[in-house]
Amino acid sequence: MKRTVCLAVLALICLAIERADASDTLSKLYSMTLGEVIAVSIPQLLTVVGLNETPAVCTYDKDAQTITIFVYGSRSTSDGAKESLEKYRNQLTGAIATMLNSMYGVALGDGDFTLVYENKNKEVLRREKGQYLMK
Repeated sequence: MKRTVCLAVLALICLAIERADASDTLSKLYSMTLGEVIAVSIPQLLTVVGLNETPAVCTYDKDAQTITIFVYGSRSTSDGAKESLEKYRNQLTGAIATMLNSMYGVALGDGDFTLVYENKNKEVLRREKGQYLMK
């Protein structure tokens, strides 16, 4: 499942890039916000803390100014989804927050993250602004 999600994301990125010589494309300047840099860093940090059994995709929501983590799992109940999201929340506000502070000099807390648990492309549970919300 994790490999399928990664391949799908990679395929979409490849389709979005205009045809050009690889050297031209890769040497193009691209600026990112700190939120985008952190969102790109989080999947590797999730692996470091041992949360790599369930695929997760991270994005930065510029409007809400939060990092959104989409967790794709097999749990279909809100209780099961909450159990999984709590593992992510504990690591994001604990060990991962410490690593991000060390790497980027930013202190992040619970309110800086939105967690979304999905099963079969259907949202089961969401946590934002410190509260769980059912869809």
